[in-house]
Amino acid sequence: MSIIKSYFDRPGSLKRAEVCEAMNITQGRLSQLRDSVDWPPELALKMESVTGGAINASDISPLVAKARATGVAA
Repeated sequence: MSIIKSYFDRPGSLKRAEVCEAMNITQGRLSQLRDSVDWPPELALKMESVTGGAINASDISPLVAKARATGVAA
């Protein structure tokens, strides 16, 4: 199960439409990314922010994970 699907299945999580609106993306774009573990860093960081850290940007973007591991700003 994808990290994103797991998030939306949790009680109290934001709805897909709410996340998309907050991230300024379409639901279609979210569907494209849903099962990916190679998100663009800017979207991964937005997702982390919108979900209050429930989804860690490092888990969905290798570039964010690498930057955080090396201490470089993503």
